[in-house]
Parts: sequence; C-alpha cells; structure tokens
Amino acid sequence: MHDARQKLEQTAWFAVVDAYEKCGRQYAAMLSELSLTVAQYDALNVIRTLGDAATPRAIADRLLVTRGNVTGLLKRLQEHDLVTTRPHPEDARSFLCALTVSAHARLKRADRAANTFIRQQLAPFSDAALNIMTRDMRHMSSHLDTLNPTTIASDAIRET
Repeated sequence: MHDARQKLEQTAWFAVVDAYEKCGRQYAAMLSELSLTVAQYDALNVIRTLGDAATPRAIADRLLVTRGNVTGLLKRLQEHDLVTTRPHPEDARSFLCALTVSAHARLKRADRAANTFIRQQLAPFSDAALNIMTRDMRHMSSHLDTLNPTTIASDAIRET
C-alpha cells in the first residue's frame, strides 16, 4: 500500500510541476511576442500600481526580489523607453519611476493578451473544476508553508 501511495504522490507532483513549467514557458513566449519578459511585465504592472510611490525599494518589495535585481530591470526598461526616472523629492539616495506613454500602450496590449491566455488556458475546465483547482492549489500552498526543507533533508541524510 505504501508503494502505491508513493507512486501516486510522485505522479501528482510531476503533473503539478509539468503544468507549472509549461504554463510559464507558454506565458513567457506570449509576452515575448509583445517584446516583454515576464519580469518586465511584472515590474511595469507594479510601477502602474504604485503610481507616485514607485521607488526601486517599493518595486523590489512588491516583486519579492532584491533591489539589485530591480536596478538592472529598470535600466533595461529605460533603454526600451518604457520607464522614466526622476530624483525622489524627499530621499536624495533614491528616485521615482514612472511609465512612459509607450509603456502604457504596451501594457494595454499585454494585459489583453494575458487575459486571453488565461481564459484559453482554463477554457476546458468547468466552473466547478476551477473552484476545486483553486481550493486544492491554495491548500497545497498553505501546506508548503508548514514544511521545513532543511529538516526534511537532514532527516533523509540521517536515514541513510
């Protein structure tokens, strides 16, 4: 019985990972057609959301990355005429980011494409199936928060 459960768990695990990776690749390919990376699209959305409070630190916090990661990303967005910067009026060490007219136009197209991508990706599923999928993925995410990878690895090492 234990072997059957282990096989079922591994099959489910690989199905989740395969779907996640495939979704990421397809989503990235779709955004690439609009001359955006996933990171650029995410950053532009964060800047749009933050408005006048779009500092590199605030952007990094929203994207859950380091400020160093955001610095390079913002530089590339500026090179593509999607973001402008100006000195921060209250913090001489920082600056504020704003979207250009070109960025707003590109975001509008990317938003439409992203919405279409999601709709087409989930089209085969009924409302009930989508509710179950949402519930199950949230349950998995919550459970993952309770796991300690270091302890799991240490326990596995001790068992050998």
